[in-house]
Amino acid sequence: MLKHIKRLYILSFPLLFISCDPCLSIRSCADTFAFKIVDKLSGQDLVFGSSPIYSTDSVYLLTNLPGYAGAISRVENNKFMSTLLIPTDTLFLRLTSTETDTLFLSYDYIKTKCCNYSSRGYGKLQSIKYKQMFAIKEGETYVFKK
Repeated sequence: MLKHIKRLYILSFPLLFISCDPCLSIRSCADTFAFKIVDKLSGQDLVFGSSPIYSTDSVYLLTNLPGYAGAISRVENNKFMSTLLIPTDTLFLRLTSTETDTLFLSYDYIKTKCCNYSSRGYGKLQSIKYKQMFAIKEGETYVFKK
């Protein structure tokens, strides 16, 4: 019986070190942000409001980074969500097949024990400039006024 307990202890000993690793609880070092588009005069949501101008199917973010074809945002809880795996200075907000706006992003670069895969660290989104103005942040959601 003692022999079996020793064997179990030896087999479980490495798991103690793995479970104490704080990096295991971090799902991603990528920064995620939410956004919505509102009318600059009335404040009405132009996608999820009572009289939408844009369709949820036509609005999404794009980038010109190599290897990132297609939309890099999704609809979630009446707003759009995007995850930035690689910080980029410029994103494109596609509103319709004929209307696209440009977003300019800035970051704080943070190095942590768990997120240190580049020389600068990972990019924590600091601000978004839309239509020559900084987007207002309401809670965790950036508001683009159109």
